[in-house]
Amino acid sequence: MALCRLPGATLVIAKLDRLFRYAAFLLNLQEAGVRFVAADMPEANQLVVGIMAVVAQAERKMISACTKAALAAAKAHGVHLEPVPRRLRRVSG
Repeated sequence: MALCRLPGATLVIAKLDRLFRYAAFLLNLQEAGVRFVAADMPEANQLVVGIMAVVAQAERKMISACTKAALAAAKAHGVHLEPVPRRLRRVSG
């Protein structure tokens, strides 16, 4: 973050959706005056990026709620769910 605040610095992001996981993080970047550009959508302005971030966060919450409900329904029907082995888990971040 310190490097992003240097005069003339711009944070370059490969894919804009990587920045959308948490709208608060994006808004904090904007509030801190960090300039950023996404290689996959360089024309996106702050308003568009902000709206997309809030929508993406809401979508993430809906997916989580649906997944939890489906897992609970499966468990209620006697389905035994095994944890995913550590070596097969997707690394987040």
